[in-house]
Amino acid sequence: IEFSYLEFYGTENNHNLEKPYNIFFGLNIGEGQRQLITKQSIKKRKFIGNTTMDPELAFFMANLGKVDHTSLVLDPFVGTGSLLLAAAEFKGHVFGGDIDFLQLHARTRSSRAGEKKRKTDESMISNFHQYDLTSQYAKDQFYLPLGCFGL
Repeated sequence: IEFSYLEFYGTENNHNLEKPYNIFFGLNIGEGQRQLITKQSIKKRKFIGNTTMDPELAFFMANLGKVDHTSLVLDPFVGTGSLLLAAAEFKGHVFGGDIDFLQLHARTRSSRAGEKKRKTDESMISNFHQYDLTSQYAKDQFYLPLGCFGL
């Protein structure tokens, strides 16, 4: 059992108070994992696209889905794999598909400013290598042609 003690000095940063407005004491029931958002920052990620999902939103979605080591996560609109990376970080087994064959196989133009071509090692699997999550990645990603949707 772990207890927490918190002092609240208000939201005004420019005033130094001698005493806090409130004091809270309670049972600590959990801690955040905010460091994961920084770890998977889009700025540091090897493979990104125009629609790459923000890591904070991806982790939020993986948390809502209660992803753990028993989960099998399918992302039918995988894009560059942000949601799969978040789910893999929580030990879920992940795979996905996309309607955009070129994006899925990293054959589109680079989305980084000033870069015309993608690097040869730039792909979705390179993101899994970058974060040491390859053990959670199902090797067979799939292309979803328009006919799958009755279009």
